[in-house]
Amino acid sequence: MSRNRPVRRSLLAIAIATLALLAFTAVPASASPPPKLKDPNATGEKLATKFLTLLQNKNTSGLAAFLDPSFQIQRADGTGVTKAEYLANPSTVTSFKIGPELTAVQAGDLLTLRWQLEANTQIDGTQFRTTEAPRLSVFRWDGHQWRIAAHANFNVPA
Repeated sequence: MSRNRPVRRSLLAIAIATLALLAFTAVPASASPPPKLKDPNATGEKLATKFLTLLQNKNTSGLAAFLDPSFQIQRADGTGVTKAEYLANPSTVTSFKIGPELTAVQAGDLLTLRWQLEANTQIDGTQFRTTEAPRLSVFRWDGHQWRIAAHANFNVPA
C-alpha cells in the first residue's frame, strides 16, 4: 500500500496543476468581471438602442462585434437564425421607438431585457407592421463589454 502513495501524490499533483492551469486560462488576464449595474433598466435600454441603431445604420461590422458568438434570434413568424445567418441578411430598421415598458434583470454576467418596440422593419424583404410589440433580449458580459446573445420578437395580440 505504501508503494501506491507516490503514484497517488503524483496524480493529485497533476490534477491540481491541471485545475490551476484551467483557472488561469479560462478568463484572459485583461478581462474584467461584469459591472454591478445600479440601473439595469437604463443599461438595457442603452443596449437595445445600440442594437437597433447598428441595424438602422446598416453597420454590419459593428453588428458583428456586438453579437455574441452564441447569438440566435427567434422571430414572431417562427423562423430563427444564428449569428452567421443574421449577419448575412440583417433586418432593415428605418425608424424605432422603445417603450413604454422595459424591465431589465442582471444575474452575474447576464442581463435579460423584456421590452416593447415600435419599429419600421423589413425582414428578408418583407415589410412588418409598425405596431408596438414585445421583445426579449439577453446580453452577456464577455469580460470587456455587453454583447447580445439572444433576441426574440413576439406577435402583437389581436
